[in-house]
Amino acid sequence: MDVKRIGIRILDEPPAIQELKRKHHLKEIKVGFWCAFTAFCWGITPYAYVYADQERGYDATGGEIFVPLIPFIVFVLVKAFKEIIYEVNNYDDV
Repeated sequence: MDVKRIGIRILDEPPAIQELKRKHHLKEIKVGFWCAFTAFCWGITPYAYVYADQERGYDATGGEIFVPLIPFIVFVLVKAFKEIIYEVNNYDDV
Protein backbone atom coordinates (compact mmCIF):
# COMPACT_ATOMS: atom_id res chain seq x y z
CA MET A 1 0.00 0.00 0.00
CA ASP A 2 1.52 3.28 -1.09
CA VAL A 3 0.97 6.06 1.45
CA LYS A 4 1.27 9.68 0.39
CA ARG A 5 2.71 12.09 2.95
CA ILE A 6 2.05 15.79 3.14
CA GLY A 7 4.17 17.24 5.95
CA ILE A 8 3.31 15.25 9.07
CA ARG A 9 -0.18 14.26 7.93
CA ILE A 10 -0.79 10.85 6.39
CA LEU A 11 -3.75 10.89 4.03
CA ASP A 12 -4.83 7.28 4.61
CA GLU A 13 -5.41 7.71 8.36
CA PRO A 14 -8.48 9.09 10.11
CA PRO A 15 -8.21 12.52 11.74
CA ALA A 16 -8.29 11.04 15.27
CA ILE A 17 -5.16 8.96 14.57
CA GLN A 18 -3.45 11.98 13.01
CA GLU A 19 -4.22 14.04 16.13
CA LEU A 20 -2.80 11.33 18.40
CA LYS A 21 0.39 11.21 16.34
CA ARG A 22 0.68 15.00 16.45
CA LYS A 23 0.29 15.03 20.24
CA HIS A 24 2.84 12.23 20.59
CA HIS A 25 5.28 14.16 18.37
CA LEU A 26 4.84 17.31 20.49
CA LYS A 27 5.41 15.29 23.66
CA GLU A 28 8.66 13.91 22.21
CA ILE A 29 9.78 17.47 21.44
CA LYS A 30 9.00 18.60 25.00
CA VAL A 31 10.86 15.65 26.53
CA GLY A 32 13.83 16.34 24.28
CA PHE A 33 13.84 20.00 25.32
CA TRP A 34 13.79 19.15 29.03
CA CYS A 35 16.56 16.56 28.59
CA ALA A 36 18.72 19.06 26.70
CA PHE A 37 18.02 21.81 29.26
CA THR A 38 18.90 19.49 32.16
CA ALA A 39 22.09 18.33 30.44
CA PHE A 40 23.06 21.96 29.77
CA CYS A 41 22.57 22.95 33.42
CA TRP A 42 24.52 19.95 34.69
CA GLY A 43 27.27 20.55 32.13
CA ILE A 44 27.66 24.23 32.94
CA THR A 45 27.86 23.67 36.71
CA PRO A 46 31.66 23.09 36.86
CA TYR A 47 32.20 26.27 34.86
CA ALA A 48 29.93 28.16 37.26
CA TYR A 49 32.08 26.97 40.19
CA VAL A 50 35.31 28.05 38.46
CA TYR A 51 33.90 31.42 37.43
CA ALA A 52 32.51 32.11 40.91
CA ASP A 53 35.84 31.21 42.55
CA GLN A 54 37.70 33.52 40.14
CA GLU A 55 35.22 36.32 40.79
CA ARG A 56 35.50 35.98 44.58
CA GLY A 57 39.23 35.41 44.67
CA TYR A 58 38.95 32.52 47.14
CA ASP A 59 37.53 29.02 47.21
CA ALA A 60 33.93 28.96 48.47
CA THR A 61 30.53 27.65 47.50
CA GLY A 62 27.65 30.04 46.90
CA GLY A 63 24.57 30.14 44.71
CA GLU A 64 26.24 28.14 41.93
CA ILE A 65 25.36 25.01 43.89
CA PHE A 66 21.75 25.49 42.69
CA VAL A 67 22.56 25.49 38.95
CA PRO A 68 21.77 21.75 38.56
CA LEU A 69 18.41 22.35 40.25
CA ILE A 70 17.30 25.04 37.78
CA PRO A 71 15.49 22.56 35.44
CA PHE A 72 13.52 21.13 38.36
CA ILE A 73 12.60 24.60 39.64
CA VAL A 74 11.54 25.75 36.15
CA PHE A 75 9.52 22.55 35.64
CA VAL A 76 7.65 23.02 38.93
CA LEU A 77 6.99 26.70 38.20
CA VAL A 78 5.66 25.93 34.71
CA LYS A 79 3.32 23.26 36.12
CA ALA A 80 2.13 25.64 38.86
CA PHE A 81 1.44 28.47 36.41
CA LYS A 82 -0.44 26.12 34.07
CA GLU A 83 -2.56 24.94 36.99
CA ILE A 84 -3.26 28.51 38.10
CA ILE A 85 -4.27 29.55 34.58
CA TYR A 86 -6.53 26.47 34.30
CA GLU A 87 -8.19 27.26 37.64
CA VAL A 88 -8.74 30.91 36.73
CA ASN A 89 -10.20 30.08 33.32
CA ASN A 90 -12.51 27.28 34.52
CA TYR A 91 -13.74 28.66 37.84
CA ASP A 92 -15.12 32.12 37.25
CA ASP A 93 -17.15 32.25 40.49
CA VAL A 94 -14.13 32.48 42.81
